[in-house]
Amino acid sequence: MWRKGATMKKWSVLILTALLITGCQSPAKPNAKSVAEVMEQLSRKADPEQTLVDVDTDQIDAFYFFAPDEVLDQQMKMAADTRADQIAVFEVSHPDEARKVIESSLAAMQQQNANYFPEEADKLEHACILNDGAVFAVVVGEQAEAVCSAGLK
Repeated sequence: MWRKGATMKKWSVLILTALLITGCQSPAKPNAKSVAEVMEQLSRKADPEQTLVDVDTDQIDAFYFFAPDEVLDQQMKMAADTRADQIAVFEVSHPDEARKVIESSLAAMQQQNANYFPEEADKLEHACILNDGAVFAVVVGEQAEAVCSAGLK
C-alpha cells in the first residue's frame, strides 16, 4: 500500500508540473489587425481624397506574383488613370518569403513604367513596404514616405 501512495504522489506531481508548464506559456500572437482593418487605416493616410479604386481579388495576381496557396487574404486599391499610386495589403502563410515577392513585383512594375511614365517608375522605386507578422502592406504614391514612417499602428 505504501508503494501505491508513492506512485500516486509521483504521478500527481508530474501532472501538476505539466499543467503549470502548459498554462504558463504565452499563446501565439495573433495578427493585431485584419487585412480590411489595415487597408482602412492606410487608405485614410495615403488616400485621404479617396481617389484610388478597389481592385478585384482575382486581378491582384496580375500585379503581385505570390504562389496560389501563399495568400490567405488580400485587398488592393489603385489609381484608375496612368498613375502608379496604390495600396495593397496581404496576409500570407510564409512571411519570411513575402517581402522578396513584393519587391520583385514592384521591380517588374517599375520596369514597365520606366519608358513611358518615368515619374511613376520613381514612385514604385520608393514604395513603402510595411509588415506586422503575416500581414504585409505596400503603399505607392506621394504619401508613401509619411505612411511608412508612421508604421502600422
